[in-house]
Amino acid sequence: MVLLRVASSNAHRATAAYSTARRATAAPIVFFALLIFACWTSSATAATPGFTEVAAQVGLTFTHNHLLDTPGGEMLGGGTVGDFNGDGWPDLYIIDGGLAPDRLFINHGGVFVDEAAAWGLTDLHRGSGAAAADYDGDGDVDLMVTTFGNMPGSPAPCAHKLYRNDGGHFTNVAAEAGVECVSTDHADGFSPAFGDYDLDGDLDLWVGGWFEDAHESSAAVRWTSTRLFRNEGDGTFVDVTKETGVYDARVRGFSAIFADMDGDRYPELLVAADFGTSRYFHNNRDGTFTRHLFGDWNAVTNGMGTAIADFNRDGWLDWFVTSIYPAYHFLGPPGNRLWLNKGGKKLQMVPESLGLNDGGWGWGATAFDFDQDGWVDLFHTDGWREKDVITGESFIDEQKYLYHNNGDGTFTEMALTLGIEDRQQGRGVATLDFDHDGDLDLLHLTSGGVLHLYRNDITGDDAHWLQVRLGRGNNPHIAPDGRGSTVRITTPDGVRQMAQMTGHANYLSGNEPLIHFGLGAANVVSKVTIDWADGSSTVLHDVAADQVLEITAP
Repeated sequence: MVLLRVASSNAHRATAAYSTARRATAAPIVFFALLIFACWTSSATAATPGFTEVAAQVGLTFTHNHLLDTPGGEMLGGGTVGDFNGDGWPDLYIIDGGLAPDRLFINHGGVFVDEAAAWGLTDLHRGSGAAAADYDGDGDVDLMVTTFGNMPGSPAPCAHKLYRNDGGHFTNVAAEAGVECVSTDHADGFSPAFGDYDLDGDLDLWVGGWFEDAHESSAAVRWTSTRLFRNEGDGTFVDVTKETGVYDARVRGFSAIFADMDGDRYPELLVAADFGTSRYFHNNRDGTFTRHLFGDWNAVTNGMGTAIADFNRDGWLDWFVTSIYPAYHFLGPPGNRLWLNKGGKKLQMVPESLGLNDGGWGWGATAFDFDQDGWVDLFHTDGWREKDVITGESFIDEQKYLYHNNGDGTFTEMALTLGIEDRQQGRGVATLDFDHDGDLDLLHLTSGGVLHLYRNDITGDDAHWLQVRLGRGNNPHIAPDGRGSTVRITTPDGVRQMAQMTGHANYLSGNEPLIHFGLGAANVVSKVTIDWADGSSTVLHDVAADQVLEITAP
């Protein structure tokens, strides 16, 4: 079944803000960015990009707090996007740090109202990260929330929340579902991520762990809290970390994504982790994984945030991981990393000269085509409150980074130019179309700061788009939201794009589960192909631009 929805509006006010870059060496990049901006605005029909901060205007009033005795408290600041009441508008779950309940901002046609109390979300806890997904397959969106302990009380293990959505009310079922603990020794748990790694139609769960387990005697094998849970299909999960082959005691896991990188439908597990321990686990299609030592696999020193997209439009998903520039204490290669997927399990790291390497002290990242030109761009947040005494670098008043994909293999940083002037301690990020106007907006989550929502105000005739939302229908072999399925499009001029419904997990946060394509000047899509995770396909021809396709699996 295919349902169509046309966006309510395709025009907002365009804004541009100009400021100096964080480092003097970035001045030529800013100058080049202004040249690009001038080219965009030189034609009456050209797309004019820009962002406007509208959080308070649309009801999103929130300041994050964390308790000083929470382990890793400075690293926290998460939340996620999900349509919790099933009305088609993306809602927000935002985590507090223990001094106040978390927030549940329900979207009422582009305006948000905090309804956490009415939904039963009154727990006080030392919250960390969140992921939204229909884990039990009942048709509504549930919540997995990691935490460092309940309040009142000291930090403690085995306090993670699995909020089952009972249709207007959440019930914490983490204990009976088997996901309350990632360690019984210490409080731990960063980003949760859902994905159907065994293609049985239900969503499995990965949870990142970073802290030391005192039960381990060897310093070489102390980092043990990263876990993979298999969904049993009856509302419970089983810890399968060791039996699946993803147990690696050295991994200090921050975030992960399940994504099919080699085209065999079975998703790999890509883990962004600290101190050179990021991992690519290849799916063996028999319920197990094998660690894949692709070229330059250890070239990211402090992996934290992660994003997956086809950045060069070759039909393969590429992998981006945030890090620190320069490397913390000069311990390893500096900065972010982008690996281009060459097929056949071959990944090629792009050189620093392409413009993505320097992003300060990176955290959350998200890939989205903000200017709708058909090339996927990147945003990532950053910040740290302490100066690196070895490198001399300070990240206290750090700008954010919006990398425009120039379509020639290079990127240009444009955050300040396009109105994203936030200099807070950023942690999680998410994209969503909160106002149903067809472009993707940007949610910015912070540690100890206020919540920001940057509305995408792109205008112009050359900013057409297509959104695709996938549903499992009555097919038990398809996971909710069609996760693991791939959408490919072709426009009349022969341009091809692809995207996969991965669930869009990120550092402590997650995007709205939709697929978005920028089409530039094309007002029609010649062909849309959905390759479902069960091996079936749906093909559509001559699809008009500027609409939402809601497609149900056969």
